[in-house]
Amino acid sequence: MGRFTYFEEIEGYGKSIWKNEDKYYLVLEEGTVASWLVVYELPNELFALLESGERTQLEILSKLQTD
Repeated sequence: MGRFTYFEEIEGYGKSIWKNEDKYYLVLEEGTVASWLVVYELPNELFALLESGERTQLEILSKLQTD
């Protein structure tokens, strides 16, 4: 039998923040003519900054892309 992975959408982020067990993910659609999904693992400390309002989703994305 196969193993299923369940992802829970975190409300309030336009289907871009998801959780699996104790890990968070930022999921974005990228591309112009052809698009694809890009998934970034979102460390708990960055999710906490996003949830508290200390950082915006754009600031978090920038940090994920540069680190």
